[in-house]
Amino acid sequence: GRIFGFDIWIGNPEIKMNPKLKKYRTIKTLAIRGIDKIALKRLENVDIIFLDRRSIPVVLIEVEHTTNPREGLLRMSNIFEEVPHLDVKTITILPDKKANQLVEEIIREPSIKKLVGKRTVYYATYSIIAELADETEYCKLSLNDFIKICNVLEPEE
Repeated sequence: GRIFGFDIWIGNPEIKMNPKLKKYRTIKTLAIRGIDKIALKRLENVDIIFLDRRSIPVVLIEVEHTTNPREGLLRMSNIFEEVPHLDVKTITILPDKKANQLVEEIIREPSIKKLVGKRTVYYATYSIIAELADETEYCKLSLNDFIKICNVLEPEE
């Protein structure tokens, strides 16, 4: 996120599990205008948020290492139900072996199907993220470069 020029929020649950992650947060308190306290609480629990000018969310990222990818997608779905005008990119990052589970099983759930039917929801595997990390050492990449390497979740017909 910093490479792309954004401020970074790392979710409260992640900080509680691993306090060392706090050093990667570039803002101490999440403050987003135009949303209520309930929506803000949900956003505080998103794994990673890239923000423009410290308060405008641009990307919501859920990293699903040990948890079922369904959990992060449901969180995003709930956020967009409460704040439908929020215009952000959503990305799920997961182990390579969970990609098929995400594509084949998870999008069948009604609230997730609704989410991916209304919005473009991206996902990327660890191997893709590792490749991107290697590239950032040699090239100046943008958020669009990151989005291009992600896959799009699409509802089944």
